[in-house]
Amino acid sequence: MTKKSLLLGIILSLLSPAMAFAQNAEEQAGKAIGTALLCCWGIAVVVAIVALVFWIMMIVDCVKREESQFPPGQEKNKTLWLIGLIVGLFLPFGIVIPILYFFMIKRKTS
Repeated sequence: MTKKSLLLGIILSLLSPAMAFAQNAEEQAGKAIGTALLCCWGIAVVVAIVALVFWIMMIVDCVKREESQFPPGQEKNKTLWLIGLIVGLFLPFGIVIPILYFFMIKRKTS
């Protein structure tokens, strides 16, 4: 048992009352790390759900918006945005597409 693991266990034991009942410092440190990882996972799930809801809102906005409300420049601009938003659901960094749509189309015309 090192001083670092003992110190980490003591500091992180304040995060969870269940860690106060640990038998030794190593068990306490393990529970503290598990609690921290669970909190990070929970935050990631919440962020993913918020991103998905935002994505769906942008797809619905794109479907409801008239072709004339899109900026001029390309033919079938609405179709291109809709395809981009839907395909972006399956790309690793596809969240950039609804963010671009929000600032380039929705925010400018609202």
